[in-house]
Amino acid sequence: MKLALAVLLFALVALFAGQAVAEECPVDVYFVLDNSGSQSAGGVPKYFQEETIPFVTDLLDGLDDDAVVRVSFVVFSGRIMRATAPTSVKSEQESVIDSLFRLGVGAGTDIGLGIDRSMEFVMADTAPSPKRIMVVMTDGKNDPGVSDVGEAARKAKDEGLLVFAIGVEGRDELDEDELISIGSFPKEDFVYLVSPEALKVIDDTIEALIEEQSCGTCKVDLYFVLDNSGSMAAGGVPKYFQEETIPFCAELLDGLDDDAEVRVSFVVFSGRIMRKALPTNVASEIENYFDSLWRLGVGAGTDIGMGIRTADEIARADTESEAIKKIMVVMTDGRNDPETHDEMKASAQEAREQGFEIFAVGVTGREENGQRLDVEELALIASAPIEDHALLATPETISTIDDLIEETIESEECVEKVLCDTDLYFVLDNSASQSKDGVPKYFREESIPFAAGLLDGLDDDADVRVSFVVFSGRIMRRTDPSRDPNRIEEVFASLYRLGVGSGTNIGMGMAAALEIFEADTDKSDRQVMVVLTDGLNDEETHDATIATASEVRAAGIDVYAVGVSGRDELDKLQLDEIASRPANTHSFIVGPEALEAISDQIEANIEDDDCKSKELCPTDLYFVLDDSASQSEDGVPKFFREETIPFCEVLLDGLEDDAEVRVSFTVFSGRIMRRVAPTNDPIAIDAAFASLRRLGVGSGTNIGMGMATALEMFNADTEPSERQVMVVLTDGLNDEETNDATLATASEVRAAGIDVYAVGVSGRDELDKLQLDEIASRPANTHSFIVGPEALFEISAVIEANIEAEDCQEITLCPTDLYFVLDDSASQSEDG
Repeated sequence: MKLALAVLLFALVALFAGQAVAEECPVDVYFVLDNSGSQSAGGVPKYFQEETIPFVTDLLDGLDDDAVVRVSFVVFSGRIMRATAPTSVKSEQESVIDSLFRLGVGAGTDIGLGIDRSMEFVMADTAPSPKRIMVVMTDGKNDPGVSDVGEAARKAKDEGLLVFAIGVEGRDELDEDELISIGSFPKEDFVYLVSPEALKVIDDTIEALIEEQSCGTCKVDLYFVLDNSGSMAAGGVPKYFQEETIPFCAELLDGLDDDAEVRVSFVVFSGRIMRKALPTNVASEIENYFDSLWRLGVGAGTDIGMGIRTADEIARADTESEAIKKIMVVMTDGRNDPETHDEMKASAQEAREQGFEIFAVGVTGREENGQRLDVEELALIASAPIEDHALLATPETISTIDDLIEETIESEECVEKVLCDTDLYFVLDNSASQSKDGVPKYFREESIPFAAGLLDGLDDDADVRVSFVVFSGRIMRRTDPSRDPNRIEEVFASLYRLGVGSGTNIGMGMAAALEIFEADTDKSDRQVMVVLTDGLNDEETHDATIATASEVRAAGIDVYAVGVSGRDELDKLQLDEIASRPANTHSFIVGPEALEAISDQIEANIEDDDCKSKELCPTDLYFVLDDSASQSEDGVPKFFREETIPFCEVLLDGLEDDAEVRVSFTVFSGRIMRRVAPTNDPIAIDAAFASLRRLGVGSGTNIGMGMATALEMFNADTEPSERQVMVVLTDGLNDEETNDATLATASEVRAAGIDVYAVGVSGRDELDKLQLDEIASRPANTHSFIVGPEALFEISAVIEANIEAEDCQEITLCPTDLYFVLDDSASQSEDG
């Protein structure tokens, strides 16, 4: 089954990939736009609408169609009026620009505040473009006593941004000195008035940066596997680990060039895994990892193979790696527990076969039986040639590894595939044969996860538009092609709400997808159709299905037929007749093993094989749910009932059967509408869900109050678990006067050790994604989501990881408290 998915993914990626070319530089453009009173006339933002926005639009329109540009917007007056993170999706850029026309006039002017807010996006970006530009549009008239404009601009320039200051003459004269303090040097190249000349200069600058051939560098993943066993200690303190191992790692990283693209992972072992961290290139996260290493005590036993295996497992599960080389630095004295010797040798060999170049770096620990270092064991770990890879912890070794990383980064192998635009049509069977007990069991548990796993398995930069057709004996759902990730997530969420259809007409589903294809005026270069079904067509529709499949293939669409075993036996012949030729590369069967493999991939393969034999630790899960008016429609808590509550139910249903999770609920609007203390009683949890559905619409929105209530329950809990997770479901549209208190409360919750996930529920108004990011734990890109399968997968993975964490107890694993904080305000209602 895993082979079937692999072949399908390989075929899809092959469709997208073209010839290799030198990498073009993407560019990030940060717009910082003044919408203060001096940009208005007659109470209308006249100059903002007539000068600033058209300048931005013309600038973007003037770029080449294939220019890879990510755009961020910050609009300011005396406060931040709009802020959006960088995006390369043109439809999202256009949507933001459209929203700018709806802004009113702001009071006050704080240019430095606008620049500082834009720099927050710059500093938080974990995957920035190598070239970045800031365009500040203002008349330069700052209010006295506010942020220092020159200092804010200097920070941007110090971070390597080219800063253009564009003077927009509103109802007052320009402050040219202030504009000059903002722009980069020399001023004649970076300080302009709004004009065609300014447009051309900035467009030419962006194009020149895009076309630079020197911006692409090869990327390296560096895994440190560090021994903290008893032989690395003296007097009960991890002396050699602290004095030799940690400094070696720090000096190795410090020796790299500042612009070296290296992600770093840590695994610390003794006879167990004491600490592990996923690869990151964020400097603050790496510093936090180092800080945590100093706080580790001494471990018992030594199993070097376990450390190597853990690093290899992290690498295999890493779907975000763009590295052309993986380097593992194993630091140990080589004195393994005898019974683990063979496993260590096998683990090292397997890691080398997976592409790791392994350095075995000897750290002389305390003397035992006349020995301080087992060089023979180091030789078994290291890559060949042994004399270049089995080394002592010396400055020369640091230099050797640094040189290898630098050579890799500067390698001419760094080329990039030209990806073809592709339209991907999912045609999904939701007939009765895909159901059980009146519920679309197999459609929900096999078809939808398969589609999600398939998309997750594609290259991050694959330009794919996705369409869905769901059929039974009729068309139950159809969506036009979209590459908008938020739209795709919304569709996935809607699929889970479909009931069971009657009858089966596969040809009708394929014909509906063909109609979408034929009506598409903006087709991509390639088309792929993935039909998920058991092949059990209604007999009278068989011939028409074969004819339709022939039409689809004749239209140039590559058809994959994927068998989903429902409650009856598959018709493999029907699948083969639907699929493109040859059938053996286009027709597959998806079973539980394939689904498990896909789930493992999506959830970053977080499960440790050893966990199966260990006692699982309970977890506390706090749900904090928004039921305010913005979650309602026509006086009924529509989105609270249709999005928020089902998300919580699916999240709990997706956990392992033996996971010990206590669940708490807090529902808020402008007040607390419901609170339920942590419980693991399934009857009590079901009763809580039932009570949530009976709630009406609340007035006002105070997210911080909801989080504070969950925190009070946590603080009052006399038997809290070792781990806590809080899931806040809201649209982020807080009452303005409660915003500061909400951010302070969120900080308190995180400081209490609770892992916070902010999940956006689009109610009747637009989401405030910035508010979600500010609530969530760091990094926000792994803790802040929109309601959909991705959020479910990620949060489920974290809860499972907490439950199975190895550092919780010596043998048993970490309990976790899960608090649900639920919004039941008027915005979550419909018709009362």
